[in-house]
Amino acid sequence: MSVKPTWKFEMGPVGWTDYAADVLQSVPIKVKYGITSGRLDDRVADTGYLTLALDNSASNSVGTAGRYSPGNPAANAALLPGQLCKLTITYAGTAYCKFYGWIDTEGIQVDSGSTGKRRTYVTVKDWMGLPASTELGQIPYADDQRLGDIVASVANAIPGYGGIAESDKGGLSVFAASYDGEANGVKGLSELSRAAISELGYVYPYYRQDTATHRLRAEGRHFRNDVMNDNAPVVTLDNNVLTNAVPVFPSYDSVKVKVTPRRADGDYVTLYSLTSPQFLKAGGTVAVVGRYVDPNNTDVYVTAKYMDAMAGTADYLFNTFSNGQGTNLTANLTVTEQYGANSAYIHLVNAGTVDGYITKLQCRGKGIYREKPLEYVAAYIYSEDERLPPDGTGLYATTDSLYLDMRYQDNIEEASTIADYLFNKINPKVGQVKFSEVTFYPNTTDALMTAFLNADVGSHIRITEDITGESGDDYFINGVAYEITPGSNIIKCTWYVQWDTENTAYWILGVAGRSELGATANPAP
Repeated sequence: MSVKPTWKFEMGPVGWTDYAADVLQSVPIKVKYGITSGRLDDRVADTGYLTLALDNSASNSVGTAGRYSPGNPAANAALLPGQLCKLTITYAGTAYCKFYGWIDTEGIQVDSGSTGKRRTYVTVKDWMGLPASTELGQIPYADDQRLGDIVASVANAIPGYGGIAESDKGGLSVFAASYDGEANGVKGLSELSRAAISELGYVYPYYRQDTATHRLRAEGRHFRNDVMNDNAPVVTLDNNVLTNAVPVFPSYDSVKVKVTPRRADGDYVTLYSLTSPQFLKAGGTVAVVGRYVDPNNTDVYVTAKYMDAMAGTADYLFNTFSNGQGTNLTANLTVTEQYGANSAYIHLVNAGTVDGYITKLQCRGKGIYREKPLEYVAAYIYSEDERLPPDGTGLYATTDSLYLDMRYQDNIEEASTIADYLFNKINPKVGQVKFSEVTFYPNTTDALMTAFLNADVGSHIRITEDITGESGDDYFINGVAYEITPGSNIIKCTWYVQWDTENTAYWILGVAGRSELGATANPAP
């Protein structure tokens, strides 16, 4: 293989330092990120990982055994959980950031013993590991949210890691309510998944050469259609370069969507109230997280908007006795509230010299309530011959159903249009063979190396494969996995792909060639 790039493994971020000289050549560098399941209901990227091994023996670049053993007096101070790392590949004079993340909490494993392998295994995870493990804090309620708005809010709610979400891929659907989890401790990943499925879009990190880092894309459901209609594919892969292609037969006999209508209070109601008196000593502080509930059924959590500012006596009382009797100390209680979409963070300070009891504490606002969900099913009706074929095989005898819980959709008409559209692409009568993943070696040609470095999750490619009859059909990359063999710098790449489910030119107002309904364009779902 004649095409060979160079690479760097750096730790930083202040004064990025390259440790490629100590990356063991006997252990491949492995990278995997994006959406790799191939399921149509999987819309949010998994946590991505980079793994490699460092030379921890006296044969490393500085001749110091234990250099990569945290806690060893000779250890490199940069190798710690949480440390920023990036993998950069350079080819033809251009550097490409191909992974960016943080050393995992348990991402440093050291082989012990002075005569053993003396290796340190390092695992770096990408940004998607943060919403997967982080409980969301106080995200304020906002009307008319699109997918991009929700993604940006979730990213900004993760301390220290905001500002990476793109706002120009917002999505089509407008959601009246969001962040209405059933209980406290909702993970950021749950919100991203709910929003992505409700839009029928995607959420994933990808790598940008111009920033040498990663970005988080909120991809609306027409983004890929627009890319296909406006741009040529990054590359076409065929029999001459593919070393493996995994075929799938995408066939569902029904597509079911569920939407959740909501209603909102017209007047202010009490959405949180303290259930028992809270003692607070003189000079003491306490923090209360008040989860909003339905005032008519306190077992049901709700979202809220237009929360009222808390006022003494009306919303909180402070007394010397827990039964509310004795001296009224409310003037000594300092209350600061921070309202989120589904709970309030309330900070209370006893600024007086006398101990007391918080005997009343409540939050008032307009609740948003989830009504009974509505479902729509687009289904294939089998004939008796199809259901019970004489030879026991039968092309259409499937039982797979695609189920989409579009949690933030409240419009059954919009959801049913999406279901019908999808069903027309994947019902048993279509009878299509597609691919879920393809593997190739970028080192084979300059064109393949350039495609590997420039393409990423969300990129448009084409695949031609003679045996299955796939003749230049359109795909999008959903996930990426590759291995680098240190020393030879040979790269093996696998792209997890999603066949084009949007090969229709949709109507765009005022754009020639895309605005003639029924001629050059069609109504969009």
